[in-house]
Amino acid sequence: MKKISPPPVKRKGRPAAADSEDSKAKIITAARDLIRSVHPSHVTKADVARHAGVDAALVNYYFGDLDSVWLAVIAETTDSFARHMSGVTGSTAAERIAAYVNAWLDIFSQDPHFNDLMVRQVFYGSSDQAKLYMARALTRVRELEQVVLEGVQQGEFRELEPGYLFLSIVGLTEFFVTATPLVRGIFGERASMKRLTEEYRDFVSRLVLDGISHRTKQG
Repeated sequence: MKKISPPPVKRKGRPAAADSEDSKAKIITAARDLIRSVHPSHVTKADVARHAGVDAALVNYYFGDLDSVWLAVIAETTDSFARHMSGVTGSTAAERIAAYVNAWLDIFSQDPHFNDLMVRQVFYGSSDQAKLYMARALTRVRELEQVVLEGVQQGEFRELEPGYLFLSIVGLTEFFVTATPLVRGIFGERASMKRLTEEYRDFVSRLVLDGISHRTKQG
C-alpha cells in the first residue's frame, strides 16, 4: 500500500511581502471606512479586523496599537490630498486656490473625523510618526504660501498672510461637514446634502477669492 504523506505544515513566521502589503492595505481601508460613520474613539482593533476580514492578531502584528492605525489613515488621507493637488497644473493662482478649497471639502466629506484625528494623533502627539505628519501638515501650508505668492506677483491677489488663509479654508470646509445636523436644521431635513455641498463649495470658493483678490480702488 502506498504511504500517503501528510500535508506540509505551514511554519509560523513573517507573511510574504505581497500578503503583508495586501493585509495592511485592507486594515487601513477598513479603519478609514469605519470612521466615516463612527467616531474613532468608539472603534476597537477587533472592529477594524472584522471590517477588514482579517485575523485580529494581524492588526497587532502590523500596527501594534490603534494609534498607529490612525496615523496610517492620516497618511492615506493626506496622500490623496497631495494626489488631487498634483493634478492641478497650468492653472492661474485663483484656479488653484479654488482647487485647494475643493480638495479640503472633499477630504472632510469623505473623512469627516480627519481633523479630529489630526488634532489628537498629530498636533498633540509626541511620537516620531506624529512629528513626521506634523511636518507633512506644514507642507500643505507651504504649498498654499507658494500659490499666494504667485498670485500676488501676478497681480491677482492682494498682500495677505497665507497662514491665516490656510486656517480659514480648513475651518470653513471642516465645520460644514462635522456640523451636518446644524446644516440640516438651517436648510431643512429634506434638503439634499449633495446639492448643499456643491452650493457651499461654490460659496466658499467665491468668498475666499473675493476676499483675497487684488482690486484697484475706484474714484
